[in-house]
Parts: sequence; structure tokens; C-alpha cells
Amino acid sequence: MKNLKILKADPIWNGILFLIVVTIFTACTSETKIRMAAYPELFDGKYDSEFPSRNSSEQLEEIANSIRLVNSIAFYRTYNFSLDDSITTVSISNGDFKKFLSTSTTFEETASGTGTLIYNNNNTLAILTCAHVINFPDSIKTFYLTNEGKRSPYLKGFSVIVKQDIYVVPSYEEGNFEVILQDKELDAAILKKKITGEPKIKHKVFNMPLGNAAELNWGTFVYVFGFPANYKMISKAIVSSPNYDKKSSFIIDAVSNQGLSGGIVLAIRDGVPNFELVGMVLSAPAAYEYVLRPHKDSEVVIGSEYKGALIPDAQRNIKYGITKVLSIEAILSFIEKNKTLLQKNDIYSGLLFK
Repeated sequence: MKNLKILKADPIWNGILFLIVVTIFTACTSETKIRMAAYPELFDGKYDSEFPSRNSSEQLEEIANSIRLVNSIAFYRTYNFSLDDSITTVSISNGDFKKFLSTSTTFEETASGTGTLIYNNNNTLAILTCAHVINFPDSIKTFYLTNEGKRSPYLKGFSVIVKQDIYVVPSYEEGNFEVILQDKELDAAILKKKITGEPKIKHKVFNMPLGNAAELNWGTFVYVFGFPANYKMISKAIVSSPNYDKKSSFIIDAVSNQGLSGGIVLAIRDGVPNFELVGMVLSAPAAYEYVLRPHKDSEVVIGSEYKGALIPDAQRNIKYGITKVLSIEAILSFIEKNKTLLQKNDIYSGLLFK
């Protein structure tokens, strides 16, 4: 402490420290002036449409640490009927199908997407994702066909969901997340989990500034974060059709694969590292092609003639390079509209997204 006091009182050391501070400030100021002269478009207060001119790996990694892979699994029980049973939709309403429990089978459907950790307080976690990632139909009906190939009134099978699990990777601890809020039309949902034990990983909450998608223009440069095909990735894209639905939604040319839904989109205002969240990836348009294929449990030998049963299926062909994005304005409105429900679940106070 004595040496410290001597150092503070020493005019020579004070002069040296002053020169260091002035030099650093001058260097930073000079660099800024040079950048403003070389790239005047970077300092216009608008979102950038050019590729970043500086390294931003540290900030990108920080943002990437707040996204998670969301896996959802739905378990169904299928009640199988013969044509002689004459089971109709009315029979389903009356509960008559339950007597066919002895002939029932089970199967599961899975879905995956991206979630962003938007809240972590008092061991309560909240994740923002797309509603379709965690949504499955409550029931599925299959019908017998008439001799003319039309749908008959008699059911061949009736499947009902009996359980659903939602897991987040990396895992915080054993157990599922619960859906506390969702809007199927908007395609947004919030998941919650209360951590009971010692957290196994750090919970990096998204903490970048929230932007304004209404200010995006044709050609605005954006970064996209998500888990396409279950791989954690950062991608770049260009904005098209800004505010195409009057809700500030827009389209980007990102190559969307299954798993990117729920990914976050960030624009840059006046150069990196000035990132702002402007939206969440919804989906890519797709065309469905109906085909006949062997049942998934059938044994198929490549190169040999297949003589087993064929079942109809819908093959989804994604139109790559066209990805719809939900605006941050719509997300904030969704959260504010459900403020009371979020408060009841202890995830509103301190929430960035409000």
C-alpha cells in the first residue's frame, strides 16, 4: 500500500500513465476515423448490407453459446380394426375403440429444432423455440378404401398420443422441459424447466440487443444460428421481402435443413460487433410427393425383389434457399400479450425479451 501511495504521488509515473492513456485514446480515435473514411456506409445508423470488415469470432461464439438443440418425442398407441368391426368416427367419440386394446400397437414420432435460452434465474430456465417443433397431432385416423379407391366410413386404425418428452441438448439435468406458452398460428413457444440439482453446464442466456426488423432492407446482411441436421452452425444470409406480411416478417436465402427452425437471426448496425436480434427462423417452404414404400419394420434387401406390403407416405421436398423468419417485433408482442402467464411461471421479471 505504501508503494502504491508513492506511485500515485510520483509526478513522473503520473506523466507516464497519462501519456499511455492519451496514446491509446488517440490510436482508437484514429482507427475509427480511418474506418469512417474508408467505409462511410458503416456509420449511417442503418443495418449493414456488406460483409463484416472486422473479426467478430469472439462475439459470434458468445451468441452461439445461448442456443440449444430441442428434441421432441411423441409416443402413440394405435388401435387396429378389421373391416368387419365397422368402427367409424362416431365409435371413436363413444370410446368404443378402447375394447380393441389387445390388438393395439405403439409407435413414436420425433421432431427437432433450435431453442434460445432467454431466461435463467433462481434455477428456472426458459427457452424460446418454434411451436411446430414441439407440436404433434393428438390423434391420427386411417380409413379403409372402397373398391373404387375412395375413403370408406370405416376406420382401419386410430392412433392417440399417450406421452410426450421434450429434451434439450446440452442437457441441464435429467428430465423434460414443459411447454408453458405457445401460439400455433404465430409458430412460437416458450419451454420451461426448474433445475433441482447442481447444474451440469453453464447457462449462457442470450444477452445481445434486440433490434427492429421493420428497419431491414433488401440485401441486409444477417447471421443465422441454429442446429440444421442436428449440427450446431453459424451461417450467413441476405434479407429479401422485408415486412412482407405487415408484421415485419422477412425472408432470407439461408439453406434451411430440418433442425434450423427456432434458430435466431442477427443483423449488424454500423459494423461488428454491433449485433442485434431481428428474428427467429420459422421454416422453409416444401412440396410433398406421395409415394409407396415398405413399412419401416420391413426387411429390405438392396438388389433383391421386394414382395412385402407397401404403405403410402408423404415425402417432403424442401425448397432450399427460401427461409421464412418471424420478426422480433412479433416475438415481443407474443411475450407481452402473455405477460400474466409468464409471471405465474416466474420467468417474466428480468426477462430480456420484453
